Amino acid sequence: MHVFSIPWWIFFGTLFSGLTIIGLLGNVIVIFIIGFDKSMRKSCMNILLLNLAVADTLNLTVSTVEWIHLILKGYQEFLFPPIFCPISRYLECAFLYSSIVTQLIVCVERFIAIIYPIHARRLCTTRNIIKFLFSMWIFVFITASPYLFVNALSPTKKICFTSGLREKWFIAFKWVEFSSLYLFPAIIFLILYSKVAKSLWKNNSQLYEGSRTSSIKHGINDTLKMRRNVVKMLVACVIVYFICYSPIQGLFIAKYLLNITLVPPYEFVLLMNALAMTCSACNPLLYTLFSKKFRKRISEFLTCNSCNGRYKFKRLKRNKNEVNAKSKETNRPSITQIESSLNVDDSSRNSLRSKKKLPKRTRTDYFSIKNSIKYRKHSMSLSLFGK
Repeated sequence: MHVFSIPWWIFFGTLFSGLTIIGLLGNVIVIFIIGFDKSMRKSCMNILLLNLAVADTLNLTVSTVEWIHLILKGYQEFLFPPIFCPISRYLECAFLYSSIVTQLIVCVERFIAIIYPIHARRLCTTRNIIKFLFSMWIFVFITASPYLFVNALSPTKKICFTSGLREKWFIAFKWVEFSSLYLFPAIIFLILYSKVAKSLWKNNSQLYEGSRTSSIKHGINDTLKMRRNVVKMLVACVIVYFICYSPIQGLFIAKYLLNITLVPPYEFVLLMNALAMTCSACNPLLYTLFSKKFRKRISEFLTCNSCNGRYKFKRLKRNKNEVNAKSKETNRPSITQIESSLNVDDSSRNSLRSKKKLPKRTRTDYFSIKNSIKYRKHSMSLSLFGK
């Protein structure tokens, strides 16, 4: 049994508690912002990032089994029933697999949307994405199943450890795991994101041909900035992932490829676990760093009371402003102009929007503006994580 000194006890207790609280809070906010907004769930990328937040939240929750004894007792001892040892290790690996596979799907989706936008409308649909995610969860739960058979409590029933590390079948499984869930994704990320970056950061003079008005050029610039910020954010998430998990993979290569037997101290093992938890906790911080729109949504979410409908009101108010702004570009009447032309006061605007008092032609103009904005947003492949 490993007993921690007081400095190590304070350090690891603070580290794991802080990472868990920050990670759970950030990912739960992402889940609420995307999951409870129907319009945002129409974006393929938002659905993928929602799935990533769910996987990270579950991973952080299950990981508490590995470190809770540090807070409660200050020494290495498994505090849960024996069945929790293999199940917790199995779920940790399954949620880790789902995180990397989700990021791989995001990479492919962004590549198709930016490099082949015509095919994106056919391939990158919400229905297809949901099918991919459903298949992905089945795949990760099956792939991680060997961990159910190699983890158990020690004879003294104090430590959860991995047995059978020298078994040939388990070594072969680890090689497959390393190749398919670390090396192969790294190659795919490097190739696809390089092509996407080359497309977005190269000379875009051809995009301006035939665009003589400043409004069209401004729209092209805004679209490029949004897509570049999205790619920067996704690349940052991938870099953080490989930084956090490369030390663990390095130990595996040293042990099974170079035949270097390493027996790291338990403190080092805990540091590797903390580094892995950092990956799950960092993604919401990266969204906030790279996305002005996400920061705005967080501010609205934290400063409103969802029970009295303030969040819904703010969302409707923002959509109205967007409609008014877009109407200037399309030379169509805005909502404000429609209301003022009909001499509608504040008390009757709700009934006006419910289409009960709008003339037929005015109602058509209103919905044509709304549908035009919806189509333009879809065609530019924009999402919450834009500029």
